[in-house]
Amino acid sequence: NLLKFEDTKFLDHYMVGLTVDRTIWRMKSYPLSLQIEGLFAVQFGKDDLFEFALAPRLTWSGFPWNNYVYTRFRAAPIGLSITSSKSKLEKDGDGENLLYYVFFEVALSPPHSKENEFFVRLHHRCAFFDTINDDINGEDFLLFGFRRNF
Repeated sequence: NLLKFEDTKFLDHYMVGLTVDRTIWRMKSYPLSLQIEGLFAVQFGKDDLFEFALAPRLTWSGFPWNNYVYTRFRAAPIGLSITSSKSKLEKDGDGENLLYYVFFEVALSPPHSKENEFFVRLHHRCAFFDTINDDINGEDFLLFGFRRNF
């Protein structure tokens, strides 16, 4: 059953987090790089829990408008996420602490200050075709944030 936009609903549930990353590979001829990203987050609202995630991510930064708005697209197609307790929002509270983690992100910054960026990210936890557990609906977060790169 594919997700339909009319099935999407926003809940009174939030996430605040901190990420750390390390570049492990950079392509010489294209603006593509590979990082390992770690996430520590707090979820609150409908449920209160901590989330830890680890994922390899690809970053593309070769956009023609970068002289005006420096843009990065990041994707982590497969990672792992573990929560401090089973989320009440996943399978009516009978979910799993350990699930797959996927995200897609667009980050924007002034070209003269690339270390300061605003981003929007789709953060997704799932059972990945029931390979971890059957019938886990997972969670999706639409995140907006500010990041300072050091």
